Amino acid sequence: MRKKLFLTAVILSLTSAFTGCKNNSALKVGAVESIGEVTEEPTTKEQAIETEAVTVQETIIEETEPETESVTESEAESESLIEFTGNETNIPSELVEKMKSSIENDIGAYLYGDIDNDKEKELLAAYLDESVGQWKIIRLENENAEPEEFYSIELFAYYDRCDMGLIDLKDKVHYVINLYSSMGTENSSHILEESDSGVNEVLGLGNTVWQLQNGEVILQNTYYGCGIDKTTGMMVGRTWTYSYLTYDKESGKYKEYVANEITEDDFLLYEGASECLQGIKNTYSGFDVKISFFKRNNGMMHVQCEYENDTMILFEYYTVYYEDNKITMVTEMQQGSICKNFTSLEEA
Repeated sequence: MRKKLFLTAVILSLTSAFTGCKNNSALKVGAVESIGEVTEEPTTKEQAIETEAVTVQETIIEETEPETESVTESEAESESLIEFTGNETNIPSELVEKMKSSIENDIGAYLYGDIDNDKEKELLAAYLDESVGQWKIIRLENENAEPEEFYSIELFAYYDRCDMGLIDLKDKVHYVINLYSSMGTENSSHILEESDSGVNEVLGLGNTVWQLQNGEVILQNTYYGCGIDKTTGMMVGRTWTYSYLTYDKESGKYKEYVANEITEDDFLLYEGASECLQGIKNTYSGFDVKISFFKRNNGMMHVQCEYENDTMILFEYYTVYYEDNKITMVTEMQQGSICKNFTSLEEA
């Protein structure tokens, strides 16, 4: 079924908290209560990649015409991502107990599911062995097997927390090990691949990595970048932004969808962009706002806004989705600055 979409109106609406931000010259959006004070920190996969609220209202006229047969249920299933869990309560208790009894350390994370695509569910468990300075991962194939060593990660910083996940590439699966420090903002990720020669690290990064339900691979970046304190010149206000990765099968390497800066004229070439931009500008009434534009090759653009109040220089941005030459969606305002890239990976 083919759909013809015509974007006839784009109306940007903002939360009352954001409107109050401008009037009161103070930040109070999302995870940041005020500059330098964090009230909530995304520390799990679910919190880190929580879907952003859409604040663009679109009036769409659709024309449909039969073109091909609908996708069959089996075809739809083949496109779904591998299902897994890290929740101990959703893992058979006999497997958990066998894992626990095989080591002397406390288990920090689990990964359970058909993760090697052999129609049987397996269990991975990770634990911190401080005596050797490693996070160790063990695997249990089934209730009749015994736990065996899977992989070990040497620690170059003190990471006392761990999460595990998968990146489903359809023809292969990569394991993700995210490590954190509970005493600071430091973290790292390790993407592993299993082959006949054993388990190898495909990529190691200084930020955490996850795969979203739509298949996108995101890199979570945490830093102080909500604004600059004009009295000290220091960046303040912890924020979380995302970069986007893709796996190149030919080279066997990950690449980054970098954010290249474009001109306002380039941005306005997209249908609906003029209305979108005017809506953003209207929210900064009374402020001298500097606006810049960035584009990624994965269907995303960003509108970066910088403005000042009495004590701060503030950084905020909007993520704009595009398809072909049309604006399709805009997310609500986020705090922080868009960087071209957060890795040294090749540009996708």
